[in-house]
Amino acid sequence: MITAEAASESTVPAVPGDTAATGVPEREELVWPWKDAPIRELVQRIHQLQAERAQAFRRLEERSMRVQGLRAGAVALLQLMGTPELTGQEDSLQMHQLKMKVIKTMEAISEVLQDLRFDAESAE
Repeated sequence: MITAEAASESTVPAVPGDTAATGVPEREELVWPWKDAPIRELVQRIHQLQAERAQAFRRLEERSMRVQGLRAGAVALLQLMGTPELTGQEDSLQMHQLKMKVIKTMEAISEVLQDLRFDAESAE
């Protein structure tokens, strides 16, 4: 619940509207906090917001690449588990390649989990 005190401390001040001119009950208009700011400050703020956005997209791209790697490992593991001729050791080279792919994928999964754990701890 917002109290009158909390509303008065709001970062975006409210300006009462003109009831007589409109004939509509009084409604508060929000005032943009950067309205009277110098151009230099506005440009700096835009650069700051763009940098934050770029950083967020970089993180998204990194995580997307990790997920693609995990998916590739899962597919390799499913291939290993679902191919009956491989269980009979008929093609040891392909079996070895799939095992190596699974091992690399498990290592990648471990790294991703460590990174996510680190990100979660640093966010706190």
